Amino acid sequence: MKNGSLHHIEINVTDLNRSRVFWEWLLKKFNYTLYQEWKSGFSYLLQGTYIVFVQVDPHYLQPPFHRKRVGLNHIAFYVNEISLLEQIKHECKIKEIPQLYQNQSLEDNVLFLEDPDRIKVELRYEKKCHSSIKEQFELTKTQLFALSDFIVSLKEHDYNFSKHLLINAFDKNIQPNCLYEAILQTYLFYGFPSAIEGMRLFTEIVSNTNYQTTYPIECLCDDWLEKGKIVCQKVYTDHYPRLIEHFRKLSPELTSWMLIEGYGKVLSRPYLKLSDREFLIVAMLSQTTFVRQFESHLYGCKNTGVPMNWILEWMESTRTKINETNWLLFMEFYNKHKND
Repeated sequence: MKNGSLHHIEINVTDLNRSRVFWEWLLKKFNYTLYQEWKSGFSYLLQGTYIVFVQVDPHYLQPPFHRKRVGLNHIAFYVNEISLLEQIKHECKIKEIPQLYQNQSLEDNVLFLEDPDRIKVELRYEKKCHSSIKEQFELTKTQLFALSDFIVSLKEHDYNFSKHLLINAFDKNIQPNCLYEAILQTYLFYGFPSAIEGMRLFTEIVSNTNYQTTYPIECLCDDWLEKGKIVCQKVYTDHYPRLIEHFRKLSPELTSWMLIEGYGKVLSRPYLKLSDREFLIVAMLSQTTFVRQFESHLYGCKNTGVPMNWILEWMESTRTKINETNWLLFMEFYNKHKND
């Protein structure tokens, strides 16, 4: 953790059950995960900082909380998508959660709520500045399928066939940045040799363009662990703490490498949406015997918003190459979650 970063906040509440309904609903919107739970309290964790809620002792119920007294005034959270802010605002009306300052002139990018103890909660959207780098491209289903076909072909080490599929991907108007990122990602699942051969193909085809790699080497991020934790929490949501606990029992080193190399160094990069990255991972794993990882990333697809019928359609198009165990597992998963 960074020196001086916030470790945790503890809040005493008058009615633990009532507060839990509110705070679980809100914190899960920001990918906080349940961290601790006991008879008189619970906590939620994000990026190493956790918020604790504890049932106050009856002797200290009075006087009730008031933000204008000495002590806490309010808690403020960043919101990274304006659509999420609008969704929360809509759900507040349905849930009859008090919204403050509705009759006052405020920016459209801020929302003030009250929790059951009237603790003020500020939610603020601030658009990030990425200079000339566009963070993500929206891939159509056709583009994502073409990209998956090319990426999966790298496992076969058939240079001419992969080249044909890469040209097809370019013909579908897939941005070179997305292709570059997808090839980088293959090293996690197919190893460096396949990634290197994929880059050779990519370089050959774009050699007559002005395309440059996504990041110059000197600009690489030095905070991959924290970025990895954020991305991993988005993929595994409530299961994140259990995943980390399980991995630490297997190997502390692999736990760090998974977060730094996999989710930080690779999956947190720009240009490809996380949902598209998860789709590509499922495509790559579908033709292997790594059944546990395949199933884990099916949940990753579900948690990041990949339509289940897209996975079904792509897997049906490559049915003869899909590992049979993975196929049966996916069909069970699909039938269970297709209407979620």
